[in-house]
Amino acid sequence: MTSENFAISLCTHNDLLEMVRVYQAAWINDLFNNACFPSEKIDPYSEEKYEWIKERQTLAMAKPENRTFKITDLETGRIAAWSRWCYPHVLSPEEKAAREAEEQRKKDSGWSEWPPGANHEICSAKFGAIYAKRKENVDSANDYVVLLLQTDPAYQRKGLAAKLLKHGLALADREGRKVHIEGTPAGHTLYLKLGFRDTDILEVDLTKWGLEGMGRNWIMVRDPQPA
Repeated sequence: MTSENFAISLCTHNDLLEMVRVYQAAWINDLFNNACFPSEKIDPYSEEKYEWIKERQTLAMAKPENRTFKITDLETGRIAAWSRWCYPHVLSPEEKAAREAEEQRKKDSGWSEWPPGANHEICSAKFGAIYAKRKENVDSANDYVVLLLQTDPAYQRKGLAAKLLKHGLALADREGRKVHIEGTPAGHTLYLKLGFRDTDILEVDLTKWGLEGMGRNWIMVRDPQPA
């Protein structure tokens, strides 16, 4: 199957079912992800987990600064991979007030960021640190951020993740802007090849929770490159 069999386009809300399917399959063997959402407590393919992921993706797609791109297999119509980017933006006073009000509503209602059965301590150690690093390193008015990138395992090793990244990197290069990403063990080597460099590393010793190994994410940035 050649690159001509795939096409990049923007995702819509009609793609949510397929997006969740790819998301679930892509992360099923990730050590850090499985520590956050242990399969013995959360069935990865349960309706409850599906609805949680769907809600998060719906909210993310509603933010005007986010763009979600998919690669479609033109022979089958299936989504083979997708990514979400946060474009440079400045919130208006009205947008900022609305988001603050939404956060307060969630707090008042007891809304939980994580699904039942999640290990909240590991989630906070992983995602809390990632969010803090983004706040510290990203100039939201000028920089791009790759928020998510996943490939259906059935389509891995076909260069689709690189294709999605290059699509966004070309725009950032034309505009002379930096791009930020958090690298996983599966994606770190690819990101280095595409010009990203490590600026920090997030390590969480999972043995503290009776698990094996070290959860890792690399904090990475790519400077604009000449065409």
